[in-house]
Amino acid sequence: MRIGRPSPPECELSAQESLWYWSNLWPAAYCWLMTYVLYVTSLPIMVTGEDSGEFIGAAYFLGIPHPPGYPTWCLMAHPFTWQPGLGAAYCVSNSSAFFGAVTVLLVVLIIIQLTHNPWAAVVGGLALAVSREFWQQAVIAEVYTLNTLFIAACLLLLLRWRITQKHYLLYAFALIYGLGWGVHNTIWVLGPVFALFVLYTLPGPPWRHWRTLLLAGGCAAAGLLVFLYLPLRAMADPPVNWGNPDNFERFWAVVTREQFQFMFTQYPRSLDMYLAQLRVLGEFWLHQFTWPVTLLGLAGLGHLCWRKPSQGLLFVGVAIMTLCTVAYAQNFRFDREWLWVMRVFGLPAYMMTAIGLGWILSRLSVWQMPPQAPDPSGDMDAAYEATKASRENNFNWLVLLLGLMVLPGLLLHYSENDKSDYYWASDYAWNILSSLPENAVFIPEADHAVFPVMYMQDVEGFRTDVLLGRRYGYVSWDLAPGMDAETRAAIGDFPRRSEEHKLFTWLLKNTARPVYFSRVPSLPDAPEIRFEPAGLFYRALRPGEIARPPYHYRLSDYSSQNDIDTETPPEDYTTALILSEIAHAQARDALLEGDLDKARDLIERGLHLYGGPAPQLLNNTGILCIRHGAPELARDYFERAIADAELARDPVSLESARRNLERLERRYGQGL
Repeated sequence: MRIGRPSPPECELSAQESLWYWSNLWPAAYCWLMTYVLYVTSLPIMVTGEDSGEFIGAAYFLGIPHPPGYPTWCLMAHPFTWQPGLGAAYCVSNSSAFFGAVTVLLVVLIIIQLTHNPWAAVVGGLALAVSREFWQQAVIAEVYTLNTLFIAACLLLLLRWRITQKHYLLYAFALIYGLGWGVHNTIWVLGPVFALFVLYTLPGPPWRHWRTLLLAGGCAAAGLLVFLYLPLRAMADPPVNWGNPDNFERFWAVVTREQFQFMFTQYPRSLDMYLAQLRVLGEFWLHQFTWPVTLLGLAGLGHLCWRKPSQGLLFVGVAIMTLCTVAYAQNFRFDREWLWVMRVFGLPAYMMTAIGLGWILSRLSVWQMPPQAPDPSGDMDAAYEATKASRENNFNWLVLLLGLMVLPGLLLHYSENDKSDYYWASDYAWNILSSLPENAVFIPEADHAVFPVMYMQDVEGFRTDVLLGRRYGYVSWDLAPGMDAETRAAIGDFPRRSEEHKLFTWLLKNTARPVYFSRVPSLPDAPEIRFEPAGLFYRALRPGEIARPPYHYRLSDYSSQNDIDTETPPEDYTTALILSEIAHAQARDALLEGDLDKARDLIERGLHLYGGPAPQLLNNTGILCIRHGAPELARDYFERAIADAELARDPVSLESARRNLERLERRYGQGL
């Protein structure tokens, strides 16, 4: 036997070491119940922002959301939609709450497995429950709490297998790991960490266990069969059917995220940039908990590596591999949108911090576990009194540490993560659809408009006469059903941005439906098409068409059930986008009226409410000012876009803003 490798146990585990001993199960069940109740009281009634609208429809109809399709999540979230008397949005958000609470339960069991101390495990589990991002993802329709559940299950099974050497636990781990690929891509990058732990733990040379490893690999492969869900459901043509993977080519494109592969190469890479990205992810990590929890958790992970190297390195490896891989794969910038998106990817690392917290608390010698057998002296009364005193002491410490480690996080994060009165996205989508004429075509640009409208149409059945021209990040061929086969074949099933103008032109020349865009498109083959402002959007006018009367919208139209605070930038990114978009449209109307001072005030209000570096928004604002005859304002916003792009280290926005500024100066001269 190699030095440092564990050997199979020679006797049965004691009751205290058994994971299923009653004194270990009740703390886990208690934490699950408390967490679930907390999350249920925070659930939204309607659709929220981000990918919520898309995921609600995918779970409700057993559809296919964006690549890689998330088949395991769809299958596990769908049964929650069977709850009678509750809306689909609430039910699917409830699935996230349930998965999050189960994750907390598993974390408690992991800490108990490491420490044999249920009291410390309760504090660690509840600290995770009230952490910032984990709580936020547990109350919206998203995949991340199920992803942490699968990772926690993998860790727990590996720890149990290490102790018992019962190979069915290893096979169960492999199956769950394979199924986890259908939840989120984060879990598959942890494969090397898990594999190294397994190889290190096996007694003797790994090649002596080739049958065991082969069977484990087969179990992982069996889990991957969940992806057969994609072509099977695509053939049923559900309302949410991203990529339509009903043949092998489209199936492979969805599974490999072909549509998003441009993100891997869109920005240049450098060591300096990578280190800056890791620093930002580290800052997110530090701010998920209160400072005492974070520092104790990280100290606990370090101490665990010293006392139990293989287990400690497993948890640290999960955290480091997650952050390093995410930073490299996303290669993100530092503007408001990217920073909002990237916070969630560190959830496995945040979970490891809670485990470290439980470990370090158990090592601080404040806990005294009650004796499990009578005192050897035979004095039963003395043993009873010692047990009673020990439990009272533990309870006092538990209350104190819950107050210090959990209560501050609960108070700090509750208002931010309480979505019980959140209606921004649903009100926004309802007002978009209400302001469009009958049988209109609406072609939005951004997800914050697409997904809530998808939800309102597909799930709520509201304004299904409106054709949503961009549902899946690409323009739908429903816009041009009669286009000749040769042109259609040349464009392909999923039109690129550079090809979209062909579908728009065909639509405007071959149908009489009113067409609305969220952004004015370039139509080189149809110069006769005009665009008139219409509320938040623009209506395309064919020759001879007359614009509708302007839509007189108010800010409250888009937030009738929300308290409007136009002074403080909202924490929720979708809300910030909606508010800034409304201010942007109102500024456009002020420019049309020639009121530059009002336009500037509205633009500044929109930028303030957006919050954070906004190079793209500033660049678009400059273009708006040029289009409506305000070159002086345009120059100011292009210069600010350049400054924000440098701050966000966004070379694409930087080049675009510089190019626009140069064109402006060539057109109007240096004397602006």
